[in-house]
Amino acid sequence: MKKVSLWLVILVITVSMVAVFSLNGCKKEAAPAEEEAAPAEEAAAGEVTMPTTAEGKRDVAAYLKTLDNSKFEIVQSNKMVGMRWFDDMAIGIEQFGEDYGCKASDVGPDSGDAALQNKITEDLIARLPSGTSAIICVPNDAKAMDPVAGKANEKGIITIGYEGTTMENITYDMEAYDNATFGAMMMENMAKSMGGEGEYAVTVGLLTMEVHMVWANAAVDYQKANYPNMKLVTPTYIETGNDQKQAYTNIQELLKGYPNLKGILACEGATPPAGGQIVEEKGLIGKLFVSGLALPSTVKNYLESGALSSVSCSNPINQSYCLGVVALAALHGIQLQVGDYLGRSGYDIVKLEGKVIWPHGEVTATKENVNNPEMDF
Repeated sequence: MKKVSLWLVILVITVSMVAVFSLNGCKKEAAPAEEEAAPAEEAAAGEVTMPTTAEGKRDVAAYLKTLDNSKFEIVQSNKMVGMRWFDDMAIGIEQFGEDYGCKASDVGPDSGDAALQNKITEDLIARLPSGTSAIICVPNDAKAMDPVAGKANEKGIITIGYEGTTMENITYDMEAYDNATFGAMMMENMAKSMGGEGEYAVTVGLLTMEVHMVWANAAVDYQKANYPNMKLVTPTYIETGNDQKQAYTNIQELLKGYPNLKGILACEGATPPAGGQIVEEKGLIGKLFVSGLALPSTVKNYLESGALSSVSCSNPINQSYCLGVVALAALHGIQLQVGDYLGRSGYDIVKLEGKVIWPHGEVTATKENVNNPEMDF
């Protein structure tokens, strides 16, 4: 009996030791699982809960207002200063800065000089601190500005484009609308005024202004496909340098060289006011149809008189304001997506391809609607 009892004691001790070692082994194997779970908890804690609009879209603009933005500075390097369109863009970026509690300003050359604009931008790069700064690039020459934007990136400065869809050294480029569609729309408006036939000319700010060229090319392509009885009179588009005096001179020369000219499509903002003036001076209402890019408020009298057929544009104040929102989102590391609302009417993202954002900020003013409240800019 004693031998049996001894063996039972030994057996119990052995089983107990095996159980203890097994439990310890299980605990050691479970530890890595706990370590692997930690990153998932950190990811969950880092997720951003965005407010939404009434339509259920992410309200990026509202979310950014809840953050401390005081350390950030955003500067808009504009094509030029001293012209209403670009001065309104300056108002937009300054309004943005006031609303979001960060430094925001606008700089640019006195004329559409690409080399001078790039020099101004390089001076900005030298002044701005890394990690908390962004430059909004509105290039006179996108190809020439791209390497300058690259220098900013190398220093740790975010760059955002407008009318720079081919630029590589940017986080985003935000247009006001789909540019090819906009060019076709402007042509459709002018073609209807012309009765679908006749000679016409096309103007751009400069042949190096990327988006002006997209509008112009899309407009001419649309004309060829839809209005075969219309004819472009010049082999290249006519440059104005965004200067109204130059635009006035250009139109005078066009009328001398092409006495049957029936339409002028302006893919820049200087020609519509100059064209309206000439149409009234020469009594050409109903004979020469000028359409294109302009702020409604700058040509309101010409639309009312019929000297201008229509003008199309985005609101430059809203455009710059929302460019500021995009820049601030990039500084905070927020990835934008289709549907995001950027803070102004028409500025929710309807298309995002690569780095290029398209909202739907386009409007067209005519004699019939130019006095509506939404055209008061």
